[in-house]
Amino acid sequence: RPRRPTSLRRLATDMGGDHGHEPPKATHEEMAKAELPLCLRDDCAHLLIPLNKCRQKTFWMPFKCTHERHAYEKCQYMEFLKRSKDPKVAAAAKAGAH
Repeated sequence: RPRRPTSLRRLATDMGGDHGHEPPKATHEEMAKAELPLCLRDDCAHLLIPLNKCRQKTFWMPFKCTHERHAYEKCQYMEFLKRSKDPKVAAAAKAGAH
């Protein structure tokens, strides 16, 4: 009988997810070239750039680009948890438990 994963990060890795490494962050030049507004130039911009390209290519169809959108929204949520005032939530987010 297979063992159950101990955390969501482990579950994501077992299911072919992020494989435990951070994707490279977007540089200021890449964000400027992609014409991202200043308010969206954060730690998740490296995911927003390909999402916007996919959206433009598919004429903003809501059922397209779901993988890119999910990855961007997850990154935004994890950043929100890191900024949380509750120390337990922030520590869990930094450890990747959520």
